[in-house]
Amino acid sequence: MPAASAHVYRGVRASKLIGMDVVGSDGKNVGKIRDLVVNVTTGDVRCALLEFDPGFFRSENVFAIPLKELTVTGEDKHLPYPKINRQQIEKAAVSKADWQRALDNRRYVDGLDRNYGFAPPTGESRSFRASKLIGKDVDNRAGHDIGEIQDLVIDMGSNKVQYAVLAFDPSWFSREKMFAFPLSCSC
Repeated sequence: MPAASAHVYRGVRASKLIGMDVVGSDGKNVGKIRDLVVNVTTGDVRCALLEFDPGFFRSENVFAIPLKELTVTGEDKHLPYPKINRQQIEKAAVSKADWQRALDNRRYVDGLDRNYGFAPPTGESRSFRASKLIGKDVDNRAGHDIGEIQDLVIDMGSNKVQYAVLAFDPSWFSREKMFAFPLSCSC
């Protein structure tokens, strides 16, 4: 009987992924990650928003691609994107001027799921841009601001947010201390 493949945890900060270069199968730079689509209900990182370099894909658009198609190299300097299906990518295009609003629109995100053959999340599904979650205030159950999200830690093997890194208000803890908590949100 074949041995089950072990999942290797590979945690990467969302703030590091955003802005990271993406290279094609030939090792040449094809563009940069602009943002990530995070389902805060499930913790899934559905897509990365890729802005292609003008020499690679001439367009005034950015394109959502499944995060699972990207791999992190040992140096964490770039993300290889081994295969590109132009038709699927073109269906996931959104204008550079409108990409932030599009990612906040559930119909656009649901369309991405259909385009890439993802099963839509069951129940109430809430997707946010990672860049919108980073810096978001965190309230306690009484509704008082207790700190903010400093970053998200993403497991690239499972494409899930493993932790939200929080910095608490200095009245709670020292500003230098940060704490990791599982992602759950009533954003």
